[in-house]
Amino acid sequence: KDKIQEFKNLSDINQFKLERGMRANPMVAPHMVFQGNPGTGKTTVARLIGNIFKELGLLKTGHVTEVKREDLVGTHVGESEARTKVIIQEAMGGVLFIDEAYTLAAGGNSSNDFGKKVIETLLPAMENARGEFIVIAAGYPEEMDRFLATNPGLKDRFTEKITFQDYTPDELLEIFLIQSEGSYVLTPEAKQAVYEGFVERYRTRDETFSNARMARMLYDQIELAQSMR
Repeated sequence: KDKIQEFKNLSDINQFKLERGMRANPMVAPHMVFQGNPGTGKTTVARLIGNIFKELGLLKTGHVTEVKREDLVGTHVGESEARTKVIIQEAMGGVLFIDEAYTLAAGGNSSNDFGKKVIETLLPAMENARGEFIVIAAGYPEEMDRFLATNPGLKDRFTEKITFQDYTPDELLEIFLIQSEGSYVLTPEAKQAVYEGFVERYRTRDETFSNARMARMLYDQIELAQSMR
């Protein structure tokens, strides 16, 4: 939210200057890295940013093109470059969201890994078409740091990095209660049991901790058990 407010402030002050005949540096929507564990809302926020940047006049359409490695990487020479160029064209005017982007660099500097070809095709487009679309690369924190380190051009292109923290047990309980609204009312004992379950999972969490996804899955399991009874 703070970052979005920064973009809005820059947009507002540019408009203020233009209306008074002052020179304003053109504002360009930045390419971004979203890093965090699963279920922290990275994809959801990418969709919101597409709409927000459209409202701010930074993107033409604000639509989001969501892809993973298998959508970009081909099986033979030249196919990865061709696939990537097609997807870049689809994303023009909006957001190209690459989930688990670090998998594109899984082969390191090996010339046999076609993920490297995707990166080499993507980098010049990110520079030459700045302002026409943005790339949001998402994934686990440590893996994304390693991904950015695999190519000097990546750090230069991705100028904004946002870390999505794990949800706390209190937040997970709130998410769970939102899920159950209109269907179930939890007794105080049931609410406490759910909360204690979240506390235990939070204390023992690792990179597979799935946050809001876990809360949704727990709700689905409880709904199924209640239905069976």
